[in-house]
Amino acid sequence: TFEMGAGRPAGYVYFSIPFVALFGPTAPGVRMLSILSGLGIILLLYLMGKKLFEEKVGLAASAITAFSPWDISLSRGGFEAHFALFLVLLAIYSFILAKEKPRFYILSALGFGLALHSYPTYKLSLPLFFPLLIWYQGAGKSVFSSKGKLNFFIGLVIFILLSVLAASQTFTGRSEGRFGNINIFTQDKLREEIVQKINFERSISQLPQSLLRYFHNKPVEYLKIFGENYLQNFSMDFLVIHGDGHPRHNMATMGQIFLAQFILFFVGLVSFWTKYKK
Repeated sequence: TFEMGAGRPAGYVYFSIPFVALFGPTAPGVRMLSILSGLGIILLLYLMGKKLFEEKVGLAASAITAFSPWDISLSRGGFEAHFALFLVLLAIYSFILAKEKPRFYILSALGFGLALHSYPTYKLSLPLFFPLLIWYQGAGKSVFSSKGKLNFFIGLVIFILLSVLAASQTFTGRSEGRFGNINIFTQDKLREEIVQKINFERSISQLPQSLLRYFHNKPVEYLKIFGENYLQNFSMDFLVIHGDGHPRHNMATMGQIFLAQFILFFVGLVSFWTKYKK
């Protein structure tokens, strides 16, 4: 874990070494990994669309991604989040291929494991995602084949080792220092506002005194704030109109995606559900 920015995972830094060696500590040297990740994401979405649906779907997915504001913005900015997303997509595609070719379990494990060392969010999201991926893929038959057992075991060992290393960095390497500074539970001003709100609501509430603490308390208020913040990620304001308001993360005058993409997302969900039902 590097100390910059209150703790940064080392994945992006180490994988940038060849490009910094070629171009020096310049903008191309630092950003080349992110640029190539953006191109890799386009390619992987084509391959996944073709594999899961048909070639036309893959071409449409890759074309939409190619001119998508978030892909262009994050690719040119040199963000570790983009490299981590490339690793996760590579791991998902490899896992899908492993059903027929079990050796891809090893590449999948490497992709998932290295993603943990590239962007901290995946330490929380991947454990929730794995059961869905395994359920959808129905990977049991390929795992229990003779070749599948060995490759799956090797991949599992690789992923466990990388996960343990990531966990050790979380608790001893201070890799989550930034998360500790920005999460809602460590903000003193927000804590004071919550206390004031609870006291005010208890003072005007018509509920019996014995029930007040069950409806007006810190856990309830924090849950509301967490829910509101999470749902903002799916709002029209964030996705289409303004984005997150930080010019480093999006085009500033618009959101992360085009309105057409927002509509196509729901069309894609319907198509996916229809295919699954069949």
